[in-house]
Amino acid sequence: MSYVEISLGEQVGLARRNKGLTQKRLGSLVGLSVTSVTRIETDKRIIAPEVIVAISRALACPQLLRSYCDKCPVAVERGIARP
Repeated sequence: MSYVEISLGEQVGLARRNKGLTQKRLGSLVGLSVTSVTRIETDKRIIAPEVIVAISRALACPQLLRSYCDKCPVAVERGIARP
């Protein structure tokens, strides 16, 4: 079986849609504009740690935080990210 890896932004969008939220609603829950949410979901904005924590909590989706941490340059450099 092969797996297709999707970007963190795509994961955010998928989790948001699975929760039945609009980009506007997610933005209001985490203090972001619709434009910022759109840029995150299309991988055109770097996601700050505090933002991914807020998004992960708002969507009740801890997997987003794990995905973020696995790609974090510091975690990769220190060898603590999952392969």
